Amino acid sequence: AVYQATSTGQARTSVQSIGIFFILSCLFNIIWIFLWQYVYVELCVIVIILYLLSLFVVYTRTRTPQPTRGEMWFVKLPFSLNLGWVSVATIINIAVALEKNEWSGWGLSDTIWAIIILFIGTVLAILVSFPYRDSIYPLVFVWAYVAIAIEHPHNENVRLAAWILSAIILVYALWLFFARNRDRD
Repeated sequence: AVYQATSTGQARTSVQSIGIFFILSCLFNIIWIFLWQYVYVELCVIVIILYLLSLFVVYTRTRTPQPTRGEMWFVKLPFSLNLGWVSVATIINIAVALEKNEWSGWGLSDTIWAIIILFIGTVLAILVSFPYRDSIYPLVFVWAYVAIAIEHPHNENVRLAAWILSAIILVYALWLFFARNRDRD
């Protein structure tokens, strides 16, 4: 928001192109916070998906090939982090809504579903970040998976899967970082 107010930011296509989608993402964020606070779990899922979609449009529109230093720090980085966080939060919101509504999980155990969800998140982290060589987006998944591993000391399978997948995503993010820098050179 501050960068777009500067003359440099106003002149950049990446800032001009996000317009209404940035405003929508802010509105969906506000609505989601209120719904989550008052435990309207099912409505939260709908709103966070809208939030995710609006952020994804912003994210794709800010992926300019030759960003300025200001765009890197004040546009690309914040939206990579925000999209990563909302991606993880969307997965968690869906899982919470399913749990609240006593979904049977098609006969699979909670542990198996937790591992499946971790794997889906890993695939998402790779598929979203790869086309743009974005090494920041997947780091949010690393942070979330490390937190999951730490918070599940009594479920060895979930803990182990979270540690392994976080390590894989971290190595992938580092590879993206060095590959992107090598391509620039």
